Amino acid sequence: MLKKITKSLYFTILLYFLFLKSASTEIVKSIEILGNERIADETILMFSKIKIGSDLDKNDINNSLKFLYESNFFENVSINLIQNNLTILVKENPIIENITFEGIKSNTLKEKILEDLNLKARSSYNEILLKETKSQIVSSLRNLGYYFA
Repeated sequence: MLKKITKSLYFTILLYFLFLKSASTEIVKSIEILGNERIADETILMFSKIKIGSDLDKNDINNSLKFLYESNFFENVSINLIQNNLTILVKENPIIENITFEGIKSNTLKEKILEDLNLKARSSYNEILLKETKSQIVSSLRNLGYYFA
């Protein structure tokens, strides 16, 4: 008898949490994108993987934030879903206009260094990619015999 009551109690709690999860989702009826200057709204929607009519919960919103940050186009992103209206607020990373080297006179040496860089001219600036690129340049120079660069 006690086993039956315990099983039914566990089953009731399980059903409660299943229904509670589905109750915390919202269907997106409108999407507003703010703060973008260079990047089109459609591109932001493509990266976020959110569409009008989507049934979103907190995990979907967190995944969309992750996808937008992974694009390396944005310095800051926030997503708010209030009463079925989704607002995406972005702050874009600046664009790198040009990359110049000082102290390296050989064009062939510059070309060898530029081959494998993460940051390139006309790409979005990202502090993490800048640090990786600096270490790549130092490593390339060491491989070419310039140990004190």
